[in-house]
Amino acid sequence: MSTTSWLEIDQQDARPDAATLERSRAGLTFRLREPTDPAIEAVLAAFRSVIVRGSVFGAAFDVTGDDETTAWYLCRNRVDEYGLVEALLTSPAMAAALPGIDQDVRFDADTFEERAAVELDGMIASALIWGGSSASFKGRAAEAKRIGRAFSDALVGDRYEDFRIDDSFQAWSGWFDDVAWDFTWVITDRRQKVMTVVFVTDDDAESDPPSAG
Repeated sequence: MSTTSWLEIDQQDARPDAATLERSRAGLTFRLREPTDPAIEAVLAAFRSVIVRGSVFGAAFDVTGDDETTAWYLCRNRVDEYGLVEALLTSPAMAAALPGIDQDVRFDADTFEERAAVELDGMIASALIWGGSSASFKGRAAEAKRIGRAFSDALVGDRYEDFRIDDSFQAWSGWFDDVAWDFTWVITDRRQKVMTVVFVTDDDAESDPPSAG
C-alpha cells in the first residue's frame, strides 16, 4: 500500500495530466477485508429485518496500488474526477465478493451524491424507517437512529474530517431491483484507505410472491 497521504495537500504539486490519471486509475486494486466487521454485520441484520424479498450486502475493502496521482485528487476531495467509487464498484474484488453486481452497470453524472460523514447515522436511520416493500421497521425512530449511530461510531468515530460518503438511490447495477428500495452507501476512510459499502434492494410488493416450493 502506498504511504502517500490522501489528506495532506502539497500546493506545489502540479495537476496530473490525462495520461497519468488513466495509468493511476488502471493501477488501483482492492482487497476484501475478512471477516466482515461486526459493525457492518449489525447494520446488515437491521436491514434484513425489513428487506425480506430483496437483498442486502455490505463489506469493506482495502485500497491498494494507489500512487501520488490518487493522492493529488483525493486530498483535494476530487473523488468524482478521479473515479474512485466507480473503480471500486467495477473491480474484480467487488465482483468476487458479490456475484451479479458487475451485470448491466451504468453510471451517469448524478448516480452518486457526496454527503458529509456527520450525516451517516441519519441516512441509515431514515432508510430503516422507510422499510421494505413488504415489511416495516418494528422499532421507534429512536431505535433506528441508535442503530445508525452505532454504525457511524464504529466506522467513523469522531474522525468526520477523514471520511467521505457517496450515496445513491439509483439501480446502477442489474443486481438492484430498480423500484423504490435501492440504496447504496460508499464510505471512504481517506486516512486508513479503506472503503466500506452497503447495498440494499427490495422487490416490488405488488409482484407475485415467491413460490413455497
